[in-house]
Amino acid sequence: MKKLILTGVALLTVISLVACSNKNSENSSSKESTSKSSSVIQKEKVDNSKYNPAISELKSKIDPDNKGGWDYKITNDVSNEVFSGGTTISVTPTEQSGIDNLKNIYGESGSSEDAGAQVAKLALQQAVSNAAKKLPDENSEITLGYPTGSDNSVLLAASTKSKDIIPLKQ
Repeated sequence: MKKLILTGVALLTVISLVACSNKNSENSSSKESTSKSSSVIQKEKVDNSKYNPAISELKSKIDPDNKGGWDYKITNDVSNEVFSGGTTISVTPTEQSGIDNLKNIYGESGSSEDAGAQVAKLALQQAVSNAAKKLPDENSEITLGYPTGSDNSVLLAASTKSKDIIPLKQ
């Protein structure tokens, strides 16, 4: 009887040790897969600092007082009619007053014949064109516009390093 009880206790001890060791190995493999997935995410992160010279050039022209009324959004891996898998720097006003100013300059309020609006339009297009010349490659573009709805916007100026997508109008 004593041998039977000791054998049962020994068997239960061995089973519980095996179960605990399996649980520990599952946890360590789960930690390994978590660390592998985070390293994959870190490898996919794109270094957008190469666009800083172009953005700085544009900021100095359209926001010389550094009031911060513009949003500069970098979107990677964009494909459109100009390039495939490139980068777009979208510049939009952050306030309604900035949107209204762009609408006035570009003639939505009927003032497109105004000489001041024509000069302002050319200055904005030229600023985008000059900043685009500082882009690191031909597979990037700078666009300037304003939003008209949740997913829509009006494009006012667009340039790549060597080409003005929206031609300069004098």
